[in-house]
Amino acid sequence: MSPLKKLSYQAQIFLISVILIAVPSIVITTISVNRILNQVDSRYQESLLDLTTQINMNIDSMISNAEKIGTLHIVNDEVRKILTTDYSDSPSSYYSADQIMKAQLLQANQLNTNVISSIFINQYGYKFDYNFNTYSDFRDIFDNIEEWAEYARNDLDMTYVAPICHPKRENIAYQNILPLVTILRDPYTFLEIGVMGVGINFNSVTDILSSSKLPNSTIILFDQKDQAIFSTDSRYLSDKDSRLIETLSEVSAKVDAKHLSSYQDIQYAGDTFSVNTLYNSSTGWKIVHILDNTIIAEASNMSIQNLIIIFIFIAFLELVLAYFISHQLSKSINHICYQIDQCEDGKISLVSSDNQLLVNREMNRIVDSYNRLNQRLMESMHENYLIQLNEKQMELRMLQAQINPHFFYNTLNVISSIANIRNVPEIRTISTAISELLRYNLKSGSIVTLKQEVEQVARYITIQQIRFPDKFIYECALPPELEEVAIPVSSLQPLIENTIVHGFAKKEEAGYIMVNIYGELDRLHILIADNGTGIEPQKLETLQRSLQTPKVIKISDSSNFSIGLLNVHQRIQSYYGKQYGISIDSTLNKGTIVDINLPLPETEK
Repeated sequence: MSPLKKLSYQAQIFLISVILIAVPSIVITTISVNRILNQVDSRYQESLLDLTTQINMNIDSMISNAEKIGTLHIVNDEVRKILTTDYSDSPSSYYSADQIMKAQLLQANQLNTNVISSIFINQYGYKFDYNFNTYSDFRDIFDNIEEWAEYARNDLDMTYVAPICHPKRENIAYQNILPLVTILRDPYTFLEIGVMGVGINFNSVTDILSSSKLPNSTIILFDQKDQAIFSTDSRYLSDKDSRLIETLSEVSAKVDAKHLSSYQDIQYAGDTFSVNTLYNSSTGWKIVHILDNTIIAEASNMSIQNLIIIFIFIAFLELVLAYFISHQLSKSINHICYQIDQCEDGKISLVSSDNQLLVNREMNRIVDSYNRLNQRLMESMHENYLIQLNEKQMELRMLQAQINPHFFYNTLNVISSIANIRNVPEIRTISTAISELLRYNLKSGSIVTLKQEVEQVARYITIQQIRFPDKFIYECALPPELEEVAIPVSSLQPLIENTIVHGFAKKEEAGYIMVNIYGELDRLHILIADNGTGIEPQKLETLQRSLQTPKVIKISDSSNFSIGLLNVHQRIQSYYGKQYGISIDSTLNKGTIVDINLPLPETEK
């Protein structure tokens, strides 16, 4: 019964009024509010994307300009000669080369103010370094250049962006320095001739990050290992916000060279944040722009509060109106319900129509219809009982009869195929097995023992193994104490047939069928497992759904695979009840497991 039918007449009139008047107004208001909120959210998304893209371009430009110094050996033969010369026999030549290198570096870096320090190590280990400022405290940033060079050699671009360094000297203009290490190759032989290290003034990037962020937003940089290395708001890197950083690190990990950007909302400490993430191809960093959605959330909450107030006001008006309209109309219905409630269990009682409360023709028609219904009720109950009993018996006969023609057809095909191909002794074995199979199907009752059913399966397996030599191995584990347990006839053979015909259709060898029979509490389980091709997920879902909502099987409506399975399942439920039957699980290209679930007799527990 629907919830609406459980309500009083007055309540139904009230709800209908609300549906016709209040709901459309609320829906229209809600749609309008959601549209505004979506527009605001969309604009914020566009702003986040534009700012993040601008920052990404600035970082790319800074790295690209710094990498230009690494082309000196290509455009300048003197630099290439310096990188390929061994100065162990001529220290004075090394001093002269150092001066030439500094002059070339100074000239190459005239238009790039972001590069504040550089170092070149030629292929023989001689170093040439230069600072483009008055301080000499930047040489120590390349103490780990040998380790960084190994990272660069393992990179496709032969470049490694090292962690941001901080000079030892305080109160200088450059508080954040980004080391960049590049492997230099000979333009003619493409062999490694040296290593270049460039110290980049990262303050210019941090200034852009701090000035570009939106109100209520923060920009955080994550390195290649998804560790936070910079934030425009230092509190996001503090201990109290470590869980937020962990969440943002997980978001950052979803972006890489294949997935360059992402946009999503996250929940943290009861607040919602919009997170735009962009991958920087030059550094491998992830630029994360996080926006606190508090303003949008407050606007949304205010709109919801207004809608609730409007709804309550309209509901109150509808309640008052419904009460006055339905008060008189509900009296007649209440009278009819009262008389019906006075009927005793199992007794047919007529409702009197001689009452002043039944003031209209429609109410009198309801009473007359109810009385006529009561008079036909007992006759219909007896008739329906006989019909249902006959239908149940017919269904059982149909289910049991559907399996035999299908199996005989396959068996005769086996005999015909072997007889036509070759005249061998196996035909005698097959003929004997078929004779026993036919005798079993024709003379067995509807219930047999497990031992008889397993013997029947063994005969079928004998035929199939002769037909498909070395295609599969069959094993059966039947405990002696369970041999006399009664089960419906032909419960196992159709399932074994499904395995061979469908599960091993694409297998030429190495097939395996295992039948494991055991008792568990008050249940008997018969597991049939194979290593066949399995069932496609969509077909498996359809088959499982058919097992949950069984109906009378029609051969024209069922596949060759499912007819045997559904036949056995419905016969088991017909004998023992809906709590028993078959369940199936399968993994594509790995195999299928069928579980036959039956009641276990008390003597076998």
